[in-house]
Amino acid sequence: MTKTFLLGLGAQKAGTTWLHDYLITLDGVDMGFLKEYHVFDARHRSDDSRRKADLVAKAQRLLSRSDVDFTRKPHFWTYLAMLADSENYFNYFSGVLCQPGTFVTGDITPSYSMLGAQELHMIRNALELRGVNCKAIFLMRDPVERLWSAARMRRRERPQAADAPEDHMVLHALKRGGFAGRTRYEKSLAAMDAAFGPEDCLTCFYETLFQEPEVRRICAFLGLEYRVPEFDKRVNVSQKTVPLSEDTCRIVAQHFAPTYQAVAQRFGAEAVRNLWPHARFVI
Repeated sequence: MTKTFLLGLGAQKAGTTWLHDYLITLDGVDMGFLKEYHVFDARHRSDDSRRKADLVAKAQRLLSRSDVDFTRKPHFWTYLAMLADSENYFNYFSGVLCQPGTFVTGDITPSYSMLGAQELHMIRNALELRGVNCKAIFLMRDPVERLWSAARMRRRERPQAADAPEDHMVLHALKRGGFAGRTRYEKSLAAMDAAFGPEDCLTCFYETLFQEPEVRRICAFLGLEYRVPEFDKRVNVSQKTVPLSEDTCRIVAQHFAPTYQAVAQRFGAEAVRNLWPHARFVI
């Protein structure tokens, strides 16, 4: 049976954790010891590059010490080894696929949506050199809803911001490069297209993810036997308190007009308007 590595490119707040939790219930799947490994955003992403470079350098220093007991907390040291040298990442996952009965593994890290085609080519080629077929999946969500959900998550993690008005919170998030950059689906799709052939990449909508036809499509893509998921289960959900104003929705949608338009060109304007209500402002 074909050995497959699933590279989950995101997007953040678009159902990636739910998908991971579903996949690990299926026969033949072992996703390793984490859902998000954050190896290639640490090594290759340009935003906050100094902090990321410091993290990689720290991992390399720790691994070079002679007074460390590597038998304690083995997953911790395995992860540091991946950060220090990405060859350890590829060797780890090819090792996972050597286990009897395992033929799908992977890494679903939403920040990988900001990787370019060159980085995706490198990941795919390194796995193929080890006899592993690499496939990519990208989940998308209405850009206004995705940004709003990410802003609510940030507020939940920062109690001091609990009283911030919803509109203010979202417009502030719009100005932050990391929040907005994770919503530029047109760039993620272009990089995925350049690095993977059509048979090895799959794009799904968050809005249809929790339905049997879409989950069956994902299982078929990975060569897995479908099992009924817990469709009512939601992971990392942050509840809405009050609706966004029409003005805020319009501002955010217009900011992401190229994103809505690129997705509409790919999947059809009518389909996108039906799935993404905020597309009405730009298409």
